Amino acid sequence: MPHQKQAPADASATRWMPLHIPTYDGQPSVGHPSVVFAAEGWNGYRYWMAFTPFPDDSRENPSVVASQDGVEWREPDGIRNPVVPVAEIRRAGYLYNSDPELVLTPDGWMLLYYRPFLGKGNEAIYCKRSRNGIDWSDGQRVLSNLRIRYPAALISPAVEADLGGGLVMWSVNGLHLGRRVIERRTSPDGVSWSAPERCVIPRHVDPWHLDVAAVAGRYHMLVTDGTRLFHWQSGDGRAWTGSRGKAVGRSGTATDARGHYRSTLVPLGSVPPRWDVWVTGESGTGRNAFCDTWRIGLLHDIDLSAGTEDKARAGLVRSWQWRWQRLRGRSFERVLVTGALLRSTIERWATGGSTFGKEGDL
Repeated sequence: MPHQKQAPADASATRWMPLHIPTYDGQPSVGHPSVVFAAEGWNGYRYWMAFTPFPDDSRENPSVVASQDGVEWREPDGIRNPVVPVAEIRRAGYLYNSDPELVLTPDGWMLLYYRPFLGKGNEAIYCKRSRNGIDWSDGQRVLSNLRIRYPAALISPAVEADLGGGLVMWSVNGLHLGRRVIERRTSPDGVSWSAPERCVIPRHVDPWHLDVAAVAGRYHMLVTDGTRLFHWQSGDGRAWTGSRGKAVGRSGTATDARGHYRSTLVPLGSVPPRWDVWVTGESGTGRNAFCDTWRIGLLHDIDLSAGTEDKARAGLVRSWQWRWQRLRGRSFERVLVTGALLRSTIERWATGGSTFGKEGDL
């Protein structure tokens, strides 16, 4: 449900607002927020956020905090973060956690989805439930992918209440050479999910992580290619349209100098919709995005459909360094995918199986 607009936006309201998000290890570097807003409050708070400390795979464990205003965040009394410890998913046979997604169902359950990953395409989506945001059920595997291709097929799940009832999930499939694709699934209960359906998306963006919000009978997607955020819209959640322009520009501070990773959006009570957006900023201080310092910031009351420009651009040398890192990363990804396909073919041939056999179950 949209939250009500308190006052007209002004220049200061749209500036990047760095936030302090408490972590279980005391380190400030965090990312991948997923925010739920409850207008009347839910168990004492109007805003709930799932996120992961990052970087370092051993830190990337879904945690939950709460807030009354979306700015000051705290751990609710009694919670034990991380909600999903790394030891828990390693007992299940995975290496690390990733990609938390929070959703509040119409019947009052808070669902936390997250993605354990082992490597070589061995990944899953798990779900935990809570009635109060503090006590969480055991994790239940709701989707899995046992393919050997790299990198993955269940990246960054985004879950919303379906406009027609039940729940709907969007996720990124990175199993394809070249451009990644976005897939859509539906569920009556948040546990049993339909087969994936490929979405039609704009051609100018290679999606990596995403978030979705529904307002006024339409779906809105905030999607990143790793450093840039784009705003897309859809009437049915299947066919998406959007501008070539970035929806969110860099702030001109060191907090998001490289760009923006997975971010999350909540609609304000306005027509056309304006948004509060919690953005993951990458500092650009590391040799690549996964070695940067990450921080979550708030952009309050913004028009995502208007597009924007960066307030300050990096120096020419730094900008080309980042472009080279991205190109090198994509080239390495293609090598890994091609190598995995070749190994799969050789293994099937060696065992007498068809080279066009079953790839694995999702």
